[in-house]
Amino acid sequence: MAYLYLVRSMRTALRLLIFQSCLSLFDATIVAEPHHFFRFTANTPGNGRTGTLTYSQGDVAVTGPVSFWTSYHGDFWLLFTDKSGKRLIELQQDRSYARIQGQLVGTPWEGEIRSAPANLRGWLSLSPSFVDQVVPLSVRKTVGNEKFQFYFARRARIGHLGF
Repeated sequence: MAYLYLVRSMRTALRLLIFQSCLSLFDATIVAEPHHFFRFTANTPGNGRTGTLTYSQGDVAVTGPVSFWTSYHGDFWLLFTDKSGKRLIELQQDRSYARIQGQLVGTPWEGEIRSAPANLRGWLSLSPSFVDQVVPLSVRKTVGNEKFQFYFARRARIGHLGF
């Protein structure tokens, strides 16, 4: 009789353990929210420019239109296309998190900047050149074997620091 009681209590304990494990897994998936990036609008205080980017890595060089927008909060959005309009790179980034996708990336990536794959670190290092900066007519940056050359047209000054 005692043996039967022990078996029943072990079954109950096992069921309870499985139920709690499933419940905690379910709670973790509900609580985990995706990262929310800043949404740029026409009234966003910050900076935005369009121009041309020449990107080279090794023997390969690609030139095409580029647009970027920054906010005063450190948010950065960059779109690099080829001349036909195909998205080569689309980068959304804030001070600690990024999402990058496009033909030059291959598989889209999203996550903490400090844990980014090595092949994306050049793109993710661009935002400090533009966020909270007065952007000159040309910006050159080299990261490893990647070279970025931005060219922007001269524009009329609009407000504080040309923004």
